[in-house]
Amino acid sequence: LEEYFRYPQEIKFAINKNKIYILETKSLLKNIKKPLFYDNFPDFNHKPTASHAILLKGVSNFPGIATGQVMIVSDLKKLKSVFPGTIIVTSTISPNLFSVIKKAGGIIAENMPLSGYNKILYSNIVAKPSIFSVKNAIRILHNGNVVTVDGGRGEIYKGGL
Repeated sequence: LEEYFRYPQEIKFAINKNKIYILETKSLLKNIKKPLFYDNFPDFNHKPTASHAILLKGVSNFPGIATGQVMIVSDLKKLKSVFPGTIIVTSTISPNLFSVIKKAGGIIAENMPLSGYNKILYSNIVAKPSIFSVKNAIRILHNGNVVTVDGGRGEIYKGGL
């Protein structure tokens, strides 16, 4: 459903005799704020030109586009503050750290840390472009690199768009 609607969805469903029935779906877009640098937000049909090199790909978790400097964080529990607009790269995130990372411009995680209710909490509290299940992100990206996170497509580009 998220792929069909192109936005994160809260989905209520029922299972009866091994069949799944969708009862209700609701968009989680209410908390997306228009970035200053993006005039037509949210237009997730953005197609980068051939000059934009895709560094990494992963699973889209929250739509939007953010450009910023990479900050590698091996342990989010030790993170006290985030410079606004920073792209946090980590192995995993947890719901008890949402209040710290909500200042980030975008999130890149090597693992798929959220599902179900935690994904809804993420969209309500953090609401930043994010990509999860990005293999070798910590090894490939370095502190200070400028990257663009396209949360709608699950792609990370070198430099700004």
